[in-house]
Parts: sequence; structure tokens; C-alpha cells
Amino acid sequence: MDKHLFYIAISIFAGLLFSYFIKPGMIIILINTLLIACLLFINRKSEYKFLIILALMFIIGTGDYKFHDSFDSKLLPYENKDIEIDMIILGDGNVKGSYTLYKAEMVGLYDDGKFYNYREKLIFRNYGKNVYEAGDLVKARGQAVGFINKRNFGDLDYSLYNKSVGVYNQFVSRYNEKIKESKNFRTIFLYRARKRLQNTINLSLPQEEAAFLNAIVLGNKGMMDEEELTNFQKTGLSHLLSVSGLHVSIIAFVLYQFFSFIKMDKKATWLFMGVILLYYVMVIGSPPPAVRALIMSLVVGYGKCFNKEYDLIASVSFAAIIMLLVNPMLIHNPGFIISFGCIYSIAFLYKPMNKITKGLPLPKFIKESITLSLAIQVGVAPILIYYFNYISIINVILNIFAIPLVFLIITIAFPGIIIGTLLPIVSTYILAADYYMIKVLLKIIRYSAQLPFAGIAIPSLPIYIYMIYYAMLYGLIYTRNKIGYFAWKWRVQIYIAIAMTIAVIGIKYITDDDLRIVVLDVGQGDSILITTPKRKNILIDGGGSSSSESFYYDVGSKITVPALRKLGVWRIDTIISSHIHDDHLEGLIRVAEEYNIKNLVLPRVPFKSENLDLLVDVSKRKGSNIFYVSEDDRLVLQKDIFMEVLFPSKEILVGTNSDENNNSIVTKLKYKNFTMMFTGDIEKEAERRLINKDIESVALKVAHHGSSTSSSKEFLNKVSPIISIISVGNNVYGHPSNETIKSIEEIGSEIYRTDMNGAVKIVTDGIRIKVATVR
Repeated sequence: MDKHLFYIAISIFAGLLFSYFIKPGMIIILINTLLIACLLFINRKSEYKFLIILALMFIIGTGDYKFHDSFDSKLLPYENKDIEIDMIILGDGNVKGSYTLYKAEMVGLYDDGKFYNYREKLIFRNYGKNVYEAGDLVKARGQAVGFINKRNFGDLDYSLYNKSVGVYNQFVSRYNEKIKESKNFRTIFLYRARKRLQNTINLSLPQEEAAFLNAIVLGNKGMMDEEELTNFQKTGLSHLLSVSGLHVSIIAFVLYQFFSFIKMDKKATWLFMGVILLYYVMVIGSPPPAVRALIMSLVVGYGKCFNKEYDLIASVSFAAIIMLLVNPMLIHNPGFIISFGCIYSIAFLYKPMNKITKGLPLPKFIKESITLSLAIQVGVAPILIYYFNYISIINVILNIFAIPLVFLIITIAFPGIIIGTLLPIVSTYILAADYYMIKVLLKIIRYSAQLPFAGIAIPSLPIYIYMIYYAMLYGLIYTRNKIGYFAWKWRVQIYIAIAMTIAVIGIKYITDDDLRIVVLDVGQGDSILITTPKRKNILIDGGGSSSSESFYYDVGSKITVPALRKLGVWRIDTIISSHIHDDHLEGLIRVAEEYNIKNLVLPRVPFKSENLDLLVDVSKRKGSNIFYVSEDDRLVLQKDIFMEVLFPSKEILVGTNSDENNNSIVTKLKYKNFTMMFTGDIEKEAERRLINKDIESVALKVAHHGSSTSSSKEFLNKVSPIISIISVGNNVYGHPSNETIKSIEEIGSEIYRTDMNGAVKIVTDGIRIKVATVR
């Protein structure tokens, strides 16, 4: 097992990460490259030559990332300015309620009567009524709006992710039209070929089964139901929907059997296979896992043709080196990281795991399947926790039959689909077998996803936990080599050192007296997490209500709960629902379903809603205590931290513009010298009742998303906050109003907005205050 390429790949990867985090200047990188190159020449015959090569690879990775990171969108100078562009549509649209998303390539830009021959991949958000297909040349007037990097702490940086797949901007347009069909090579031989294959699948199978086959053959998951995708995630079988090594190897197997059957020469066989696999990967859009599998397949072919011994670690490392040097932004692509993590897990952990499972009284193929799944699960568990905060428990068992079933489905699908492009009727009969197998597979996955032990949701962990995990894994598995031997020999001392490290960290947490308040970015809504020094978590509202007639986006599942997981929240002691409007309450339903909630606090008012009833039902079912509060009540969070309930009053407000808003729960948080007001959606009528209370505070959560109906000058002057936080997203209401912004500025308060700053975090020991934002 030659690990030289592995160490080179790791060195390049480390250099890319170093450049991302440290951001060294290009001059420094070039000087160090020259110095290390000179050092390598001087020591070209030294036994330390390879270590110097690794240092050179590290610095090359640093420079490669710095160079590619300097590329900006050609539309950057035109962002938020009305312009006109020509673009080629690259695939079918994905309807998102009031708009449709397309992948597109800009081929020209018009501005001030001038034409610029700019080419760039982008996301086209179409608010118009026209529907487009792959290959359509479209003229659109609108604005380049870029991407939101992150919304909440711990989120994936979507701007960098899009860069990793070659997309640099987003174009929004309401006025657009098709000019003609593009005639370029890529459109005809890639995008339209993909469309023909997709049409063949859709005509041969019912919608549900066709959506699954589109996902595993063409990598198009857009047709699958959201609940179905969640089921695959819960069961740990999402890898089946990602065109990767499994799928490419199946195609390679089918092609190899076919060419062997017709007695084709070995070199010609692998040449044709390479060309076909390359074309297939290009047709499906070249996702990183598929590209990795393609490179490894070509390495296998080269070895077969020239009688070279195949080395899995060398092969996957070679693929990593090529891909990272060509596109260093792939370090921000979860698909790339997970794909290589799985292969390295197989390479390093399969044999050690086989020693554990070989004694199982099971048939050989089942033991091999369990061993393979265990090796991957153990190897990539920290990666899955880091990205998704979830680990499947039952996927080890499900993979035993799921992978062979998918193998059969794809083996039948490819010839059936290719024949179907010429003879559609024939493909219906060929794919009939797939219909039944897909039906069975989806039913098993649906049932398995509902099992209470399907998986475990794990909040984000400190980075040192991941490092300790892999260090211990290495020491336990590799006891025979030098490092592993000494790790095993000194294991007691190592475990003591680890225990002491954890103890020191634990003492830090025990003695920590910081109160943390995070105003989450949930779009147009409110959700605020308060974490006391004793790690009690209080959540005020949960956001929600991102829906239209044809599209529903579950804010609770997609934003609130993931944001809480990323913040490391294991449990929630108290939920406070300020009032019944969905943009505050709806997300709490999903939170209550995902977490065990000790207390649910509601306003003592007569207003009801369907979602409120659902929240109460979920809370009762899970044994939560339910409290109804009004003015003069007090919520004790811990010994020296409490929240005074200032509203609703015992005589509720009626006859206002919005009685539900004006009877929101309003609280004042107190911790030593620090105070903060949480105001729900109260308006000026409620503010007038609060004027005579003790409302002066260091920080203020601005009422009703900064609406003009709230935040009167008298109220703001009385609160007199140093920090004002507005929780707001894209909306049609004009929130926050210019009037409110001006009033806050006039009192000298520093303004933070979640639509501009992302989530806002306040950390205080009761005296000093630190404020941090996501962006």
C-alpha cells in the first residue's frame, strides 16, 4: 500500500484550508514557494526529500486557493443595478412558489447601450410567466443580487459552495423572453441528451418511481418529494441519490460485460468505457463524487491495460490531487468531502473492521456488506455530524439489501433508457421490473424512517472533539506500525492526557459566567435563543410562515432547528411563544417535535389558532409544563438571571389594528447590569401602556420587525437602548420602515438587522458586552 500520493493529497488539502483561514498574501506565498523549491534542490538526495516535497505541496495548495479565490463574478460591478443579459438555460426549472429557479450561463451583457461578451454560470430566478427548457437562449432584464453567504452561526457558506460548482452569481428577472434555441455543442450533446433521457424515464414510469430513477441515474433530485428526500436522510441512504462511485462502477461493470461478450480487445474496451463514462459524467453535470469515480475508473483501466497493480489509496489520492489543483474551491463542497471520506474510510478501516465482523455467524456477502457499512460509518461520522448534525443507526442494516437492489435497478435502467430514446414503447416493458423494485425500496425506506431508533440528531461539537476522535481511532486501529505501536504502548498516558484536556475544558465551562443571546436569522419572523451560564436554553419564538399557494418552505425544519443544532443545543428548557402569528409560532412546532421541552410559556389571552393548538398538543404529548403569563409574572432562568413579564396586561388590549400583535408577551431580561427587552410584535397602542413601566434596557429586540406601526419615539426614548436588533427578512410590508430606522438612529442606538447582518449574538458577563454577527 503506497501512501506517498495520500500524504501529497493531505498536504495540498491542508494548504488550501490554511489559505482559506489565514489568507496570506500572494507575495509571501511566492517567496516561500521559491525558498522551498531551492531547499528541495539542495536536499534532492537527502532522506528528508519527501518531507520537503510535502511542504512544497502545502505551499502550492495555499497559492492555488489564493489564486482561485480572487476570481469574482463579472456581474459584481452591476449588482442591484437594472441590466439586460443573454443566457442559455442549462436545465429544467425548479418551481419555488412565486418564482422558478434555473441553472443558466450568461453569454452577453447589455449596459448603457454597450454589449459585453461576458460568460459566466449563474442561477436565474425567474419571476415571469415564461417557462424555459435546456438549450433556450433567453434575454432577461433584471438585477444581479449575489448570494447570501450565511444566515446563522455554523451555516454552510453558500457563496463558496456555489463557487465550488462554478456558479458565481444570481440573476433576478420578471421581464424575460426566449430568443431562440442555442445551437452550440454543449447544448445539443449534453443538455438536450439529458432532457431526452429524462423524458424517456418520465414516460416509462409513474411519477414517484420516475422521480427516484431520475435521481439515481441523472442526479436530478428536484423531482423527488421533500418528504421522500428526508426519509433517505433519516435512514442514511442519501448516498444512493448522489451519482457517485457506486453508480459509475455499475455502469462500468455493465459496459465491461458487454464489451467482453463481443470479444473486444482489452485496451479498446477500456478506451470506449472511458469515453462513455466521461460523456455520462458530463451529461449529469459533473458532480464531484462522479468526477472522483470517473478518475478512479480511468486509473483502474490504465492498470488493466498495462498490467499494473491497483492501489485504492493511491488511486483515490490521485483523484483528490487532480480535482483540488483544478478546483481548490471544492474544499467548500460537502459532496466532495463526504465522497472522499467514504473511500478513505474503506481503504483504511475495512480490514480492521473485517477482523471484528469475521466471527459473525452470517453468510459471507452479508458480513462483507456490514463490514463495508461499518467502515464508512465509523470513518465519516464526524463529517456527517459537522455538516448535517445527524447520524443514521439503521443504515448499516439497510445497505445490505439497498445497495444490491439499486445495483439491479441501475443495471436494468441504463439499457432500458437508451433503448427508450429510440423505441419509447420498448422501454416501458424493460423498466417495468425497475418499477416494482423501486416501489419495494421506497416502502422499506419510508417505514424505516419512522422507526424511533432510525438515527440520532447530534448538535455541533467543538473541533477538538473531532480531532480526539480521529486520533483515538488511529491509535486503536493501527497498533502495528511505528506511530500506532507507540500510541498503543503509551495508551494509558495518552488517555490520561485526553482526560486532563477534557477536564480543563470542563472547568472552563463550569466557571463560565457568560450569558448568550442569539437573534437567529429566520427570514421574515422572530426566533431568539437565550443560553444562561449554566447552559439552560430558552427559545423565544421560532419563525415560520414562508409559504404561498403552490409552495411551502418549512422554516422550522429548514432553518430554526438546524440553527439550534449548529449552536450546539442539546435540549431546550423553556419555549416562549410571544403570540399566535405564524412568523413567530409556526417554527416552534418543529422545535417541540425535535426537542424535549420542559416548559412552554404562552400569553394569557383568548386568541387561538390552528398552529397554537398543534403546538400545545405536541407539548402535552411530550410531557411539557404549560404556563400562561401576563404582567407582573416572573420567569426565573437561574439563580441570578430572570425575565420580568411586562405584557400582556391583565386587561387585554382590544379594538386595535392587530389585537394579536398588541397582546404579545413582552419581557425584560435581567442579569447583573445587563438588561434586554423582548417585544414580540407590539405596536404603538401597547407601547403607550408600557411607557410608565421600568423598560430602560441596554439592548432592545425592536418590535414588529421595525414596522412603522411600532417603535414610537416616546417608547424608544424611554427604553434608550445601546443596541437595537431588528429581526426581518424579505417582505412586502416595507419592514423595517425608514421612519423606525431614523427614530432609532436619533437616540444613538447601534442597529443590527438580520437581513443584512445575519444572526446577531450578544455575549455578556453582566457587565461587559460583546456583539458578533454572521456577516
